[in-house]
Amino acid sequence: MEDVYPIGINSTFNKWGTPCNTTYGDCGCDNCAGNVQDVSARLDALAQYEDWRGLWPKTKAHNPQTFHGEGYWSRNPSDEELVAMNALSFHHGAKLIAAWVWPFTDSLGKPMGSFGATVSTSPVRDFIVKGQPRRLDLVAANGQAAPPLVDVACWVGEHGDKLLVSVVNGGYNALDAPIFIALPDAMVVKKPETVVWGNGSWSWTRDKRFGNHGLLTLRGQTGMATNMIIVDV
Repeated sequence: MEDVYPIGINSTFNKWGTPCNTTYGDCGCDNCAGNVQDVSARLDALAQYEDWRGLWPKTKAHNPQTFHGEGYWSRNPSDEELVAMNALSFHHGAKLIAAWVWPFTDSLGKPMGSFGATVSTSPVRDFIVKGQPRRLDLVAANGQAAPPLVDVACWVGEHGDKLLVSVVNGGYNALDAPIFIALPDAMVVKKPETVVWGNGSWSWTRDKRFGNHGLLTLRGQTGMATNMIIVDV
């Protein structure tokens, strides 16, 4: 279980009057920077440790931050931060979400319930539980660098003809420019099936500039936004 609680912490100095670093101190989130990317980093580290030890990969669970207080966490996560951390956990190998605290803080019950109902229902559940996430690259366009805090993953359906794509803007600023996502294995979108989550605007094409691979384009990503879509390929 990955139990990263990064929102609202002081990652360098704690309530006990001591510093926090890799070997000393307690700031409520070990070795954290205090952002949603801490979830990704922890799950990646767990996978790396298993690989180093030659262990069969164990099922990973994400333990979301659904609380604040105790002198460590100055605030609850926002709805957007909560959903982003949950989605990032799936991107980086988690198969389930299990909150340590119940009931949730009232304000977090709605986003947890909405997102939980979405990802625990077929077909989204089947992509995540039965498949493995594949990290996707962003394609730079018009001389612009790909935004560094955008994290993209996909899951291929059992029959190879459907794709679940999930995009998290892990920054607090909206993205004015569209992002271009290179699909795996030269896949090309035939048609969209359903928008699973988010308010971004999707389009798709095949682009000869990138080896004739299919490209998904996402526009209108607000700060800390999560967008998910299922497409036929």
